[in-house]
Amino acid sequence: IRLTYIVLRNDPKTADLLEKTFNSITSNLAVTPTHDGKSIDNYNDIKKTINETIQYCRQDLKVEPGSDEALQLDW
Repeated sequence: IRLTYIVLRNDPKTADLLEKTFNSITSNLAVTPTHDGKSIDNYNDIKKTINETIQYCRQDLKVEPGSDEALQLDW
């Protein structure tokens, strides 16, 4: 199962759905989740990356993730 989440394209609130999905999969299936090619035990590493990317979008790209302006950018 592959979960893909593009920060620029989604409202930050959508990350909660990703976390719930991740937790549901890992608690109900015998899987070894990976992030950036490394095995992970919980969602914290993913959450950190998402939060850092949201900050990057806001500070460096000057767009709010999930906004019309963000959707217009080529990422």
